[in-house]
Amino acid sequence: MKNPLVWKSVSLALLVAMLMIPLSMVRSVIAERAQFRYQAQQDIATSWGGEQRLIGPLLVQHYELRVTKEVWDDKLERYVEKTAWETRKVLRFPEQLEIRGDTNVQQRYRGIHVVPVYRADLAMTATLDVPAAPAGARNVINRMVIGVSDTRGFRQQPLLRLRGEQLAALPGTETATRNGVHAVLDVEPGTYPVSAELVLGGTGRFSIAPIGGNTIMQLSSNWPHPRFSGGYLPESRDIGADGFSADWQTSLYATTARETADACMRKGDCQFAETQLITVELADPVNVYLLNERSTKYGMLFVLVVFGVFIVLEVLKRLRVHPVQYGMVGLGLALFFLLLLSLSEHVAFGLAYLAGATGCVLLLGFYVSYVLKGLGRGIGFGVLLAGIYGALFVILQSEDYALLLGSLLLFGLLAAAMYLTRNVDWYALARQADGEEVV
Repeated sequence: MKNPLVWKSVSLALLVAMLMIPLSMVRSVIAERAQFRYQAQQDIATSWGGEQRLIGPLLVQHYELRVTKEVWDDKLERYVEKTAWETRKVLRFPEQLEIRGDTNVQQRYRGIHVVPVYRADLAMTATLDVPAAPAGARNVINRMVIGVSDTRGFRQQPLLRLRGEQLAALPGTETATRNGVHAVLDVEPGTYPVSAELVLGGTGRFSIAPIGGNTIMQLSSNWPHPRFSGGYLPESRDIGADGFSADWQTSLYATTARETADACMRKGDCQFAETQLITVELADPVNVYLLNERSTKYGMLFVLVVFGVFIVLEVLKRLRVHPVQYGMVGLGLALFFLLLLSLSEHVAFGLAYLAGATGCVLLLGFYVSYVLKGLGRGIGFGVLLAGIYGALFVILQSEDYALLLGSLLLFGLLAAAMYLTRNVDWYALARQADGEEVV
């Protein structure tokens, strides 16, 4: 190719495309390591208890009722009346429901991965209305039922009480949902105060279905990074370095959780919508894989900015940088993201970022001082590169303002390039390049 500028432009374009390969490989490694972390979470949840969702206490009344139906008789070729006993079920939800709990968060390890788990000590009080069974009903059984999504989390036998007297707590719910605990209520029709004390282990998050006519929940924990999700934010909350406390209050008119709980108890269809639950998540304040993934999104921007700096220096200082040298610098920039990932799995992300960025700045500054034929130029490049790394770190820490900061950074770099090359005669530069045999 006769025109060296065209040749170099094509070479750099191909080089940029090729550098996408190592950057994509780093992103694949990040996804793989994140999957390992998720598997560690699942392994711990299998033995400790997974995400816990609580339903109850509520009343489930079973009875048999004699009914007469008309059925087709093939022999007589007409409808005939037949009588049989059918099992019926009635659900009653509490008018008043209070849940008070304290969750003690601990950390469990699986290899290099740390997973927070919780032990929730819960005290529940409610009032249940026991209805009268229909006339002629037999085998009437009233049960106080509490549904729990993962019964592996029970740390001790639940304590269920009726009017302050302890009941025999039995596993299962004797309903379609099955998971949970129940107690038989040997009482006459009427309204009764009930209570329950549960100790549940779980991971990830804790949710309750606000099925009371009036539901009050108070929760405290030693975890300083809660995320309040679901359909209801706390009425009040206090978050500090030692943990958090929060209070919720909902009414029957603000939720459809009763309808879903009814389907859950009758048919086993316990697909609660997130907006029907009060949920607290143990948020991970520093998800290193998420931060690494976000950082690699700026990898190609890094390459383009540094290559742009080289092009400006070539123009201003009449230097010649070979595409191979561009490639060496580009590989050094890509290697930073792999260093960041590997270091952040063992030390704090900020420290890993500092170590990786320092190593790359020193390496590339040393190399560029020879490429640009001057120690001062190498130091200046290192300072510029350190500034870019610092800007990226600020962007990573400011998720809500990442787009704004990134846009301002690009605008500033473009403005600097335009200012420095404002007097360059590009046609003269092209004519000069046409007369050269090498770049």
